[in-house]
Amino acid sequence: MAEAQVKIAERRRFDRILLQFPVEYFVKDLGPLPIEGAGETWDLSRSGVGIYLDERFPQGTVLDLRLSPPGVISPLELRGRVVWVGDRDEARWPTGIHLTDVLKDDGGIVSACLIRQFGL
Repeated sequence: MAEAQVKIAERRRFDRILLQFPVEYFVKDLGPLPIEGAGETWDLSRSGVGIYLDERFPQGTVLDLRLSPPGVISPLELRGRVVWVGDRDEARWPTGIHLTDVLKDDGGIVSACLIRQFGL
């Protein structure tokens, strides 16, 4: 497992910041009903986010995310796709998400806060 983690780290283009905060997710493409759930981030970068999820989703699954970083009033809504899923840890699945779209950003206010607070 450590070797796989090194390979993933080597492919990253942007620095990641270790940061834990709540996230809600919504999946619309895996069945007749949408799937909703909550998780927690462990790191964040300009192009991706690491999230602990209660469910395991296949690679390529598209998730709509609502991130609630500390100090930010209105959540950031993003879309991303699952690029990897790690081994289950205490009933949660560590999941790597590549961010593809900004769905709601309040005119860049949330992004500006993330850049200012966390250097993203």
